[in-house]
Amino acid sequence: MAFVDLFKGILIGDVLEGSPQFLYIPLPATTEISQPWTNYPLYTRDVSIDMSSGHIRIKFIELVCPLHLPAWAATTWSTTTTATSPWLRLEEWDTHTILEARQLSVGDGVNTAGLLPEALQSEGKPDFGLLFINLPMLSLHEDNIVCFLAKQHYLNKQAWVIAVDTVTKKLLGVHPFQMGRFTTLFYSTISSHLNISAAASGAKGDLEWLGTHREQQGGVGAYDADDKELEHVKPCLI
Repeated sequence: MAFVDLFKGILIGDVLEGSPQFLYIPLPATTEISQPWTNYPLYTRDVSIDMSSGHIRIKFIELVCPLHLPAWAATTWSTTTTATSPWLRLEEWDTHTILEARQLSVGDGVNTAGLLPEALQSEGKPDFGLLFINLPMLSLHEDNIVCFLAKQHYLNKQAWVIAVDTVTKKLLGVHPFQMGRFTTLFYSTISSHLNISAAASGAKGDLEWLGTHREQQGGVGAYDADDKELEHVKPCLI
């Protein structure tokens, strides 16, 4: 089990052991810029943990989105530990990717209508630095994919969830998202367990994946291995 403090670090241990031992991993030192619009770490940070390779791989992302500077930026780090006690760090934190708003371009077939109107374009091209970005969410399935909540102004209620490849610097998907009183994002795979009828699949937006959804046999949400940009991601209100 991992206990995560997004301000300080991560505590990992096997709570089923008779006398469990824990490993504490401080988060990487960052050049944090003051962000007066929030003191809630989930708005600017996220951690993902993967055990599929025989050891524990931890990823950490920090987003910097000042209100009065021209652009946002996001940096990811990764580290590895042993998967069982005695717990050992196998690697120190290493900078994995750095994404700046000015580097981002639109992937093939991605529709940014509404997200980037003419007012948010520069020389006829989308200017992602003019968007307010928060709530970074590291993918649980694809190594370089991160989802963000994007708005044209930080006080707006209308928002979009966007999926970004931090290596190719491509926008891979856009999904409109109506803000609630308190909004957060989390991953859900519940749609993969539902048998959706053809009639139900016509309900636009009910079970769409991030980006341009595909309709195949079995209803909305089915996709093949080439649809990596869509992922099992469902924005939710709590």
